[in-house]
Amino acid sequence: MKKKPKHSNKMKLFLLHGIIILVSIILLYSLQQPEKVTVEATVLNVRTKPNQNAEIIQQIDSGQQLTVIESRNKWYQVQLSNGRRGWIASWLVKDRTKGKKINTTAFVISRQAILYEDCFKESNQIKTLKRGTEVKMIERHDNWRLVEVNHIRGWIPASDLTVGTSPEMAQTELKPTKESLPHQRYVRQKDVQLRSKPNADSTPVTQLDMGDKLTILDKTGEWYHVKTDFDDEGYIASWLTTDKNLSKTSKRVNRLSKATIVIDPGHGGQDAGSISADNRYEKDASLQTSKVLAQKLKAHGAKVILTRSDDEYVGLEERAQISNRNKADAFICIHFDSTAKANVASGTTTYYYHDNSKRLADDLNQEIAKLPLQNRGVEFGDHQVTRDNNQPAVLLELGYMSTEKDVQLIFSKTYQNQIANAIVEGLQHYFDDSKKS
Repeated sequence: MKKKPKHSNKMKLFLLHGIIILVSIILLYSLQQPEKVTVEATVLNVRTKPNQNAEIIQQIDSGQQLTVIESRNKWYQVQLSNGRRGWIASWLVKDRTKGKKINTTAFVISRQAILYEDCFKESNQIKTLKRGTEVKMIERHDNWRLVEVNHIRGWIPASDLTVGTSPEMAQTELKPTKESLPHQRYVRQKDVQLRSKPNADSTPVTQLDMGDKLTILDKTGEWYHVKTDFDDEGYIASWLTTDKNLSKTSKRVNRLSKATIVIDPGHGGQDAGSISADNRYEKDASLQTSKVLAQKLKAHGAKVILTRSDDEYVGLEERAQISNRNKADAFICIHFDSTAKANVASGTTTYYYHDNSKRLADDLNQEIAKLPLQNRGVEFGDHQVTRDNNQPAVLLELGYMSTEKDVQLIFSKTYQNQIANAIVEGLQHYFDDSKKS
């Protein structure tokens, strides 16, 4: 038998070393790839330091991608195109390079936990998970976890989850994971389509009216499988139903002094809302205006409830629940609008969602139209705080944070008083009119 040449073995060894070095370089390069984030805010302010009071050095438009250099206290230091570096709020961008992969079972421990589209509370809400819901954890990123439940994936705060469970918890918290079926609910507005499948694009079966009674047979995601009193069967979005018949005219108060008013100052906490060119926040203006309104309503004898009374974050679902729990005679959400470009829009708009809120919107807007800004009228608006609200509810946009002349008004005590007076006057008309219904 012939011996293999020594140079052949050396060649193989050389090639093996080369492959190892190449793989090492590739791995090292992949590990050192900079983190990329995409701007989700309409306009993102880049600051000199990681806090909201620091000087703004540049503004970035929505959709642009930035390279993250450092992370500190929910702020990212990023590289700018002009070679400079600056700090941006992490909750205003979408992280494209998430964290460590995991694969374990966990359970929801909060009474209700929100499943978000991305790992920040300002992203779209996918659904609400009840306490005890079992989820599969897939990935972790800071204080967030990517989970899967019923083939739906989304992000949830780590504080809402526990890994594993004790027998005691299984007995006390994990039992009520499903709604008791069948049960009764009602259609919450006019002209709602009952559909053949659990999606908005499927064929309509029949048209339903406010107050139609439904027997819930099953639930698929956020859709109910229902049967009507006329034996029609199909699917309806859960948010278009309610546990009480809103078509029945309930006895309402006939004067403001007897009313319970829930005032909802928009945004708060880490959610600053829109930011003006001179670095002022919508969350501050909405709270200031809401407090002025609250004082005037109390002076008229109304019971007033604020969804937040300081600079704190309150979830959209919780804001609507505060209204429902307190059986508010009117829910008023205070906001200020914005556009991507500066100084291109001005004015006020009154939004409602359910038909039981249309007259409230009309009466309020009649007075809001007298404010010193263009009035854009009353419009249907799909906002969660009004959509999830069983009570008469409106969302008011009372000027544009992106327009200089509006901003000067928005933060003035004079305009805030004018807003409050207009809303009080509108509510007085609304409750006086209820005598006629």
